[in-house]
Amino acid sequence: MKLKEGNKVKLIHKEGMGRNRSSIEYVCIVKKIYKNYILLDLDKYETCIQVADIIDPNQNILKIRVNREWIYVTKEMLEVGVIS
Repeated sequence: MKLKEGNKVKLIHKEGMGRNRSSIEYVCIVKKIYKNYILLDLDKYETCIQVADIIDPNQNILKIRVNREWIYVTKEMLEVGVIS
């Protein structure tokens, strides 16, 4: 499965360290895919996630829904030319 514009995704943002670590989940839509980042459309505003976060997820994690399951977006799911 390829990540395309218009796909519904879940953005998980992690904050803090140790016991104070928390995560916030956003359900959003992929608005545009650029070479270095992906533009996401949330309800009231837009944000972006770096392609580097997809290759090595640390603070921001992107998931896509496939057959009732949320799976991690990997670099193999991106179109050719986004990652060289």
